[in-house]
Amino acid sequence: MATDPLPTVFSALEDLVSLSLLPAKEAAALAAAGHATAAQLLDHIPKRYEDRRRFDRFPTQATAQPVCLRGTVIDAGMRFLGPGRRFYEAVVLDGTGGIFGSGKITCRWFNMPFIQKLIATGHDVIVYGKVKDTNGRLIIDHPEFEVVKDDDSATSIHIERIVPIYRNISGISQRRLREIIHLLLLQIDPSSLVPVHEVDAGFPRVEALRQVHFPESLEQGAAARRRLALEEFFALQLNVVWRRARYQEKRGRVLGKKTTSLTKFYESLPFDLT
Repeated sequence: MATDPLPTVFSALEDLVSLSLLPAKEAAALAAAGHATAAQLLDHIPKRYEDRRRFDRFPTQATAQPVCLRGTVIDAGMRFLGPGRRFYEAVVLDGTGGIFGSGKITCRWFNMPFIQKLIATGHDVIVYGKVKDTNGRLIIDHPEFEVVKDDDSATSIHIERIVPIYRNISGISQRRLREIIHLLLLQIDPSSLVPVHEVDAGFPRVEALRQVHFPESLEQGAAARRRLALEEFFALQLNVVWRRARYQEKRGRVLGKKTTSLTKFYESLPFDLT
């Protein structure tokens, strides 16, 4: 990842558009997804992690669970199934040469022509998805993927570590989203992330955010998730207590208050009211 000059420390509550931290187009895409401020974007926690210190072996048969594979694209192009039906296909070769597996997986994307601008022959790629057997071919349809860049190294946030995978945001790639969040965590003022009520003084919120986005282990990421979930639960409980207190402060209307007229009316009835 390129080492651009880092901006001045900023508050988590500032709008990303006003920070000149990102291109206006990216800031607008994030705002459209509900992440207008740094704090809102940092709350966009990963949906899962990939351990890119090691990858799954290329399978020899269909898999019940998704696999994470790394290999080289040896063939790619648009394929046609008939009038109006086409898909982009990339054949990925195992980096181990197929010693431990079939050595080759076919990835397909239907009705997504823009994929051909992202993946081409010769690319080093990481793909994630469930493998199926179609007429003897091992195929992953619509896999999640990422192209490994030449400058990725042991110091990268994209490879050779536990890597966060996020829910998609239109207009922002996984790789770019990871870079933005990493930059925010480096440059944000930690005091602006401190909640009104800290639920665990020994595990402050800013540290939980760092660990949930870029954990050193899967266990550390899980612990950070629990810490943030506890904070969310605590906030919900505070809201319940506040609403209950507001409700109890309000004086209710007294119904059926006996006036002189009502008393006379009750006494005139030939039966007792229940």
